[in-house]
Amino acid sequence: MSAEQRRLATIMFTDMVGYSARMHRDEPLALEMLEEQRGLLRQAFLAHSGHEIEAVGDGFFVEFGNALGAVQCAVEIQRRLAERNGAVPPGRRFQVRIGLHLGDVVAREERVHGDGVNIAARIEPLAEPGGICLSEDVARQVQNKIEYPLHRLGTGELKNIDTPVGIYRLALPWEERHRSWLDRLGFALRRRDVRRAIAAAPALVVLAVLALSFLIGRGDKAGHQLPDRPSVAVLPFTNMSGDREQDYFADGLTEDIITSLSHFRELFIIARNSTAAYKGQPVNIEEVGQRLGVRYVLEGSVRRTNDRVRITAQLIDATTGGHVWAHAYDERLQDLFTVQDEVIRQLVGALGVSIRDAEKQRILRKPTDDLNAYDLVLRAGQLWAEASPTEHLQLRNLTERAVALDPGYARAQAMLAFAYLDEYRWKYNPHPDRPDPLKSARERAELAVRLDPADAYTHYALAKIAYYAKELDLAEREFNKTFALNPSAADPRADWGIRLAVMGRPDEGVALTREAMRLNPAYPSWYHFTLAADALHKADFDRAVAESENIGLRQLFWTQIFLCASYAHAGRTEEARAAAREILKLYPSIEKDWDSQTTGMHSWDPSFKDIVTQGLRKARLFADAK
Repeated sequence: MSAEQRRLATIMFTDMVGYSARMHRDEPLALEMLEEQRGLLRQAFLAHSGHEIEAVGDGFFVEFGNALGAVQCAVEIQRRLAERNGAVPPGRRFQVRIGLHLGDVVAREERVHGDGVNIAARIEPLAEPGGICLSEDVARQVQNKIEYPLHRLGTGELKNIDTPVGIYRLALPWEERHRSWLDRLGFALRRRDVRRAIAAAPALVVLAVLALSFLIGRGDKAGHQLPDRPSVAVLPFTNMSGDREQDYFADGLTEDIITSLSHFRELFIIARNSTAAYKGQPVNIEEVGQRLGVRYVLEGSVRRTNDRVRITAQLIDATTGGHVWAHAYDERLQDLFTVQDEVIRQLVGALGVSIRDAEKQRILRKPTDDLNAYDLVLRAGQLWAEASPTEHLQLRNLTERAVALDPGYARAQAMLAFAYLDEYRWKYNPHPDRPDPLKSARERAELAVRLDPADAYTHYALAKIAYYAKELDLAEREFNKTFALNPSAADPRADWGIRLAVMGRPDEGVALTREAMRLNPAYPSWYHFTLAADALHKADFDRAVAESENIGLRQLFWTQIFLCASYAHAGRTEEARAAAREILKLYPSIEKDWDSQTTGMHSWDPSFKDIVTQGLRKARLFADAK
């Protein structure tokens, strides 16, 4: 007798939908189709190193050494069946359900048993015909390694299984449209505990309660009212290259698609950092839509090799869970920009948006002919969000190399202008060849605008530099051009909102910042600078404290200045003095530089400056500030 072996394995169960009824109607045809199904599935098992344990009636019990191979095998089975069914008459079509679980199994004399097997067997009936359901254990293993999204259905209490199991559906682009809340309702109705409830009460009452609970759940999660134009959130594209060093490429592709779509005035596009939180996470599309206040969600993947790029993308209606559009592109890497343009054209077509030909030509064009320069800008973009002196130096070096490769690359010139601006305002990495970094930034920004006057990013660079150069009329014109060219630009709106607030126009600043918050529901905490400035302007000091605390960036001396003044005016003396001590740690010469910071580098309104200065005096930061 062979000894028992215990191991971790991924178990698959399949079932041929409606086979018994077909046998009753037409036994010869049913047997013919069963043999065809067995041949097709066994080919897939063999191709993905699946070990067939048993053929159980019209289904299979199969073991795999890893979760990814099992999921890839399941996808291949459903894809091949979908292609087959599309080529034969309705009477000869058949579908298969597939359930997967990763768990502990016991092998003995060619038999495999244990909870891992039992759970997989209980998951299979939860799948829709032609669909794949998998446990949370499998989902966790494959979530960053497959091209198709995972939608959580809920937690199932499976028969003879003590521990509830999280269940996911793998969304396949060729499936019929799904309404995700109905998917979850259908899943709930197939659960054992719900079936017992239905048996114990009038069915209509139970169904009404279930439906109401789902609707209440939807209402609780509701985020924002849908805009009056097509609204889209672009989730981070998954890097399928098998190399985490290539994440920047997938992130850059995501940002390029967001940027291109943002130029269409007919669309409402959510800012990138509101969707970045979903990177590498299984998502529920309906919940994403509710949280971000959009109707459509675009998700996809990218696989980059030495000379080719494969991009898959699919657009999902978050209100129904239905697939609006899906496509895969496999092209030479040198044709990357053509592929991106085609993704955007098809996406806009799927949304039913009418785009003027001139606007198409303006937006859908190559940013550069040099892929190496493009690659350098993507790498620099990874450093931008959390720039420190070290990251600033890396960013500056990358963009300078990009500009050297292609001096006509407007985006690179604009990014370099921002890097030189940070030399000026943060004193990062001063360079002996640039005694006047603000002047150098201005030259780069003006060149970027000349190279691509239709790119909102180039105007944003010039707008911000003009503000620091004290050319406020030019700054306002360039910010407005930025908003006109990119109606979904969130960060530039919030940026100009802060400037307006400290310049003595707080109501306008708040209005712009509120727009930015709607465009970017997961907005960065620095947006609260505008709201804190507004509260200080209006002597609403408790609100000023709350908004200053919401800024969160305690490592910035400006945050501590807002906190110090707000605490002092609100009578919170100890907290004000603690903030004053932090200011001196971060900026020891603040007393000497106060005028140059507030009215030299920045353009603070005298009344606003006076309010903040009086707060700092109350906190005893300095006594003679003007």
